Amino acid sequence: MSKKIVGFALLFVLLLSNSVFAASWVFYSREGKLHTLYIDSSSVYKDGDRLTYWVLQVLDRPLSSNYAKQTLKFEVKLNAPREFRIAESCIYDANNRPGGPHKVNPVEWEPAEDYDNRQFDFALRYAKNRKDPGTRPSP
Repeated sequence: MSKKIVGFALLFVLLLSNSVFAASWVFYSREGKLHTLYIDSSSVYKDGDRLTYWVLQVLDRPLSSNYAKQTLKFEVKLNAPREFRIAESCIYDANNRPGGPHKVNPVEWEPAEDYDNRQFDFALRYAKNRKDPGTRPSP
């Protein structure tokens, strides 16, 4: 009986740790008086010609009672010409409570502009050469 309890407890901890982990948000840029962008340096993974990482967008003024921050998971094709897409996102209120559903269907691939490439190059500084484990950071 105790083996079953330990097994269920271990399974619960593993499932919980897969969805949220401690983030290491590094300042990336300030967009006027609109928002500030941070990149989670602990979530940057390079697997061949693919890069994945999370961005935190903190709004200066919440747009609504449930939208003050947003996390965005970027997927980047590093071969020329570079392309990217948002693979997942979630909005949060000022108290870091999710304010909307997670977007799980990636948007279409887009060609990277100069601004995008600067962000990708910044993220590459923190890249670990391995496959993205699929964990989502908290804001």
